[in-house]
Amino acid sequence: QDALQKVAGAAADAAAAAQRAAVAEAETGRLRAELARLQQDGKVKRMDLEDREEDHKIEISRLQAEVAAAVSRLEAQGESREKSLRAAHEDSIAAREAAAALDRQYKQLRRQYDLDKTRLETEVASLRGELRARDTDLQRLTQEKQKALEGWQAEAAARILAEESEKRALKAAK
Repeated sequence: QDALQKVAGAAADAAAAAQRAAVAEAETGRLRAELARLQQDGKVKRMDLEDREEDHKIEISRLQAEVAAAVSRLEAQGESREKSLRAAHEDSIAAREAAAALDRQYKQLRRQYDLDKTRLETEVASLRGELRARDTDLQRLTQEKQKALEGWQAEAAARILAEESEKRALKAAK
């Protein structure tokens, strides 16, 4: 009966280890899905920043083309030289201000992108650490489960041998 209690205890330990292993496997899957989502978010943000950067470059080029066109128009009109230069200068200042504003906006977006990228990289590193810890726990639980199963099997074999020995002893006693 003592052997049966040990076998029952080992079976309960094996079932508990299997349950912990299943929970660890589910958590590992969730963490892997979260890692994939964060990586996708990073890609989307990077693509968004690249799109904005391209839009800013196009806008700067357009503004530069407008300035060049304004200067060309003013020179071609042949009006008074001073009036043409003043208007071109004002257009140039406005274009420079617009270009500077776009440049500031681009730098701000770039800083935000860098901050987001750093944050996401930190989160990814953290999740990878958690995954490694979960994998280690899973391996440990799997080993515990295997040891418990082997103990249970050994106890079951010992019990069977004891029962057979007892039967032989009873037969021999008759």
